[in-house]
Amino acid sequence: MANEITELINRMRILDAELAKDLEEALDRRALLHGEFDPKIAGDGVRELLQQLATAPDSQLDGGIARKLGELASRDIVFPSHIKVLLDECAFASLASGFIMRAMNMAMEMIEKNGIPPKN
Repeated sequence: MANEITELINRMRILDAELAKDLEEALDRRALLHGEFDPKIAGDGVRELLQQLATAPDSQLDGGIARKLGELASRDIVFPSHIKVLLDECAFASLASGFIMRAMNMAMEMIEKNGIPPKN
């Protein structure tokens, strides 16, 4: 029994090491680990996109989500996870049209790829 537990622990260590390596490689690919992105590329375009989405008509976007998008656009720092939470909420409760959700997803991907500078 002790040998089985020891072997299981060793397998878990190997798995942990592999997962850590995979995570580091994924972060390197997204240029997040070492900050190798140019935040000027996405910045104001993403903020403007979020502000435009916040003014979408009620037939396209729920008023509560529109308010949250407006608040997001005015934040000093916007992370992809902020948009992801809104996307999940929209998908769960059908609060946005497909077009709006694709545009929100595009904004999230722009931030993931290029970063977004702090608001001036």
